[in-house]
Amino acid sequence: MGGRLDYIAGRPVAALVYERRRHAINVFVWPASEEAIPSDARSVRGFQVRHWIHNRMSFWAVSDLNAAELEQFAQALRR
Repeated sequence: MGGRLDYIAGRPVAALVYERRRHAINVFVWPASEEAIPSDARSVRGFQVRHWIHNRMSFWAVSDLNAAELEQFAQALRR
C-alpha cells in the first residue's frame, strides 16, 4: 500500500504498509542492535507481532490478522 518514516523510541524507522484481505500489515525496519533478540512471535493487545533479523536489520510485522496468516506473510517477506 505504501510506506512512511516513523519514529519509535526517538529513532527514525522505515514503515512499510501492506494489505491482506483488507487488514493492514505494518512492517517496521531499522538497524539491529547487538543485543536484539533474533526472532519473536507474540500477541499484544489483540495485535499479532512477528520479529526477525536479516542482514543486520531488525524487522517487526504488526497486524490484526490472525497468528497463522501473519506468520505466512512474515515467512514470505523473509525470502
